[in-house]
Amino acid sequence: MNLRKIIVPLFIALPIPIFLKIRWLPNVYDALFKGIYRYYDFEIETLREFIFHVYGSSYFIDYVLSVLMLMLPFQLIKDYYSKKNIRLSFLKKWGILTCIVSGWIILLGTFSNIWWVPWYKNMIYIAYALFLGLICTTLLYFAIDRHVDKNNQPTKNK
Repeated sequence: MNLRKIIVPLFIALPIPIFLKIRWLPNVYDALFKGIYRYYDFEIETLREFIFHVYGSSYFIDYVLSVLMLMLPFQLIKDYYSKKNIRLSFLKKWGILTCIVSGWIILLGTFSNIWWVPWYKNMIYIAYALFLGLICTTLLYFAIDRHVDKNNQPTKNK
């Protein structure tokens, strides 16, 4: 197995826990650019303290889950098609990763009751899945898939 297929997804998964907490992104924006630190009813005075409260307490768990629940299935699906000599286009890879992210949103949304709000307010999750799928697929394409595709091209017999 190519070592690149192991190392690169581990690095690409590093920022995913930040995007998994999509609910806090407006507050993080306010903290970074406006200096307003809102986190429930805590009195927070520094950016470092705010970032720790939002991300620090569960970052490692979120990172491991993003590797196991997003990156690993995606790579296994790509390897499955590769072994069958079926080449996946970039759009198909994007669709696969978007479906994996959407599946987890649907599954976890069932337990967190996001379905109680009107459907049009949940459209952000579709955009979120598309955006996360596009970013990760693009990074994985340039870091892994392009090199693997070059190495697996059939040689011409003269």
